Amino acid sequence: MIDYLGATKQLKPKDKPFLGHLHHEASYQSGWDKYLLNGCRSIEIWHNKPAGIIRIKGSLAYFYQGHNFFFTNRQFVEATNYLNDILHLNCYDSMVDIFEYGQILEVKGLPRNFIQNHRERPKSGLLLYENPKDRGNFRRWEAPEIRLKMYDAGKNIQQKQDKEMQELIQAGGWNPKGNHLKFEAYYKKPEALLNRGRAIMLADLVNPNFNKIFRADLYNLSLATEN
Repeated sequence: MIDYLGATKQLKPKDKPFLGHLHHEASYQSGWDKYLLNGCRSIEIWHNKPAGIIRIKGSLAYFYQGHNFFFTNRQFVEATNYLNDILHLNCYDSMVDIFEYGQILEVKGLPRNFIQNHRERPKSGLLLYENPKDRGNFRRWEAPEIRLKMYDAGKNIQQKQDKEMQELIQAGGWNPKGNHLKFEAYYKKPEALLNRGRAIMLADLVNPNFNKIFRADLYNLSLATEN
């Protein structure tokens, strides 16, 4: 499942981005203008007119449906098509700068117990970061090219979503009494880790062949931590 992403599109002379539906947030001396596109949650659209660049930052899952408990490739395509229509552009050829890929697992026992017993393996290159306020429901590990996160997905919904949204997520398959653990990889340099240094395009994120690579890599990353 794809969550947060940052993607950059180099505009061609024929491209004429339409920004009329966006809310202008700020202008910078560097040439960048920051806009917000409202959806269930806002997504950032950055435009550098002198350089001819459009940049997308945010979670298409939250933008499209207000949560990230599930988000299918079909929904990803629908959300991207909506961006295309709004911006009068083809965003599929945007280069992916960063993105998150994760899976939700049903585990035996409380996710909190599973998370607290999970550690980075020796020589994995991962550094553990914890916040006491998370009370064992969230852990992350950092390395130069990647960030790993493990958290209680059900607790995340209960803390961040209102009653109406919780009911919608429940209708989509969430069991409030279930034990849902999410393991997620935030790729800071996805081309280096997943495509031998070659650029990954937005369209690749829903390509079945790339999805196999993402799933396999997430599994391998899970082996860098141990229970």
